[in-house]
Amino acid sequence: MNSGAYVEAAAEFEKIPLYSDSNDKALYCRNQAAYLEAKALKDAGEYKKAADIFASLGDYSDSKALAKESNYLYADSLLNSGKYEEAYSAFCALGAFKKGVNVVYKDSTVKAQEAKYLYGLACFESGDYKNAVEAFELAGDYKEAPAKLPEAKYLYADSLVGSSDLKDAYKLYKELGDYKDSAELYKKTCYQHGLNMLEKKMWGDAVDVFSKLDNYEESKSKLKEAKYGYVLAHKNNSDMLTYRYLEELKEAKYKDSKEIYKSLYAWKVSIVMNDSETDETTNKTSISRHGKYYGHIKVSGGPPGESVKLKYTLVFPTGKPLYDSWDYPFRRGDTSWCCGYYESSNPPKGTFKIRVYNKVTRELLAEGSVKIK
Repeated sequence: MNSGAYVEAAAEFEKIPLYSDSNDKALYCRNQAAYLEAKALKDAGEYKKAADIFASLGDYSDSKALAKESNYLYADSLLNSGKYEEAYSAFCALGAFKKGVNVVYKDSTVKAQEAKYLYGLACFESGDYKNAVEAFELAGDYKEAPAKLPEAKYLYADSLVGSSDLKDAYKLYKELGDYKDSAELYKKTCYQHGLNMLEKKMWGDAVDVFSKLDNYEESKSKLKEAKYGYVLAHKNNSDMLTYRYLEELKEAKYKDSKEIYKSLYAWKVSIVMNDSETDETTNKTSISRHGKYYGHIKVSGGPPGESVKLKYTLVFPTGKPLYDSWDYPFRRGDTSWCCGYYESSNPPKGTFKIRVYNKVTRELLAEGSVKIK
C-alpha cells in the first residue's frame, strides 16, 4: 500500500478480514486504485470511462466533482466532433433543461442549445426539415434559432403536402400564422384534408376540419354534409353527437333531418296487461273479472335528458271510460302502472283497455287490452 500497489495491497488485506482494520484498508486500496485509474483516463481524454468510474466511487475524495467535470468534457468532445445529438443528451444530463433541477454544471445549458442549433442547421441543409424544426425549437433563443424555426416549419409543411400528409401540414401552417402565405395555405390544406375525410366517410374528422374554416369555399355546406353523414352512420338515440348534429341540421332544414329527428327521438310506451301490481313482464290475454286489472307501462325514446308527461284513459268492459294522468314526468326507462276494478260482487265480462297519451301534444303513444272473463 505504501508503495502505491493498491490493487495488490487490497488483495492481501482481504485475506485477513478479521485482523485489525484490514477491511477498511482493503476498501481504501480498492477506491484509491479506481480513483487513480479514472484520473489517468481523464488525462488521456477517455472522459466517459473516467466519468463512469468516478461516479461509482460515490463520496470518495473529490470523485463527485471529477465525475461532473469528466462528463462535461465528454459532452464538449462530442460537440467538437460534430456528434450534436449525443452532445445535447450529454449536456442535458448535467442539468440543462431539466424541470426541477436548480443546479446546472458550468455552461451546460448554453452548450446544449448550441448542440441542438448546430444539429438543426445540419438537418436543414440536408433537407431533413422535420428534425430541423424539433432542433430549432429545443435550441430556444440561441443565435439564429428563432429566425430559422419558421423557415424550417414552412418547408416541412410543404414537404408534408407533397407526401399527402395534410393533417400535420395544415397544423404547421396554422402555427406559422402570417409567415409568408401560411394563412392561405392553412385554409387550402385544411379544406382539402376535409374533402379527403368526407370521401373516406370519416365523418367526425370531417366535421372537425370544416368547423375551423368558416366561409372558406364550400366549408359551410361540407360541414352539414359531414354532420349528416355522421347521423346516418350513428342512428342511435343515445349518441349525444347524433342528437346535437340533428338539432343543428333540423334548424338548417337540411335534407330529411327533421324526419330522422322525429323518428329517432319519438316518445314510445310499451304496455304489459295482467292482474299483478308487481309483475311488469308477464303479458296476459285474459284475467279474472274478480280483482284488479293492471297495465304496466315502460317509457322509451325521447331526446336525451328530456322528460315527458303522460295521461291515460281506462276503458272498462261496459265501455265506460275513466280519464287520469300521472302527476310526475317520465324519462327513458321509467316505469309505472295504472289499474281498474269493480267493487261489485258480479263484475261484467268483456274487454279492458288502456290508452296512454302525451299529456302536452295529446298524441296516442300506446294501447293495450285484456279479456275480462
